[in-house]
Amino acid sequence: MDVSMIRPDVVHALDQWAEVGLLPGGFLQAVLSNNLFEAVGRVDDDNGKVLLYICQYIYNELPAACHGSPQKMKAWAEMKEKERQSK
Repeated sequence: MDVSMIRPDVVHALDQWAEVGLLPGGFLQAVLSNNLFEAVGRVDDDNGKVLLYICQYIYNELPAACHGSPQKMKAWAEMKEKERQSK
């Protein structure tokens, strides 16, 4: 997987979501929640050209529990919030 195709700010936002539960912007939230129509409606030109790579990065590099549906995202955010509060 060639992560260099994805803008560094996008990779950082995805990593922050996976690591600490910091929600990314609307486009990435739509991608993470598996909402293709919303993602395509929110995408900018740069990310539209590399959407395949973004999806591959999510699938291959992020925990499966943090993406795939709005319910999984909600559960992930709640889990990460509890982790932050327990520190």
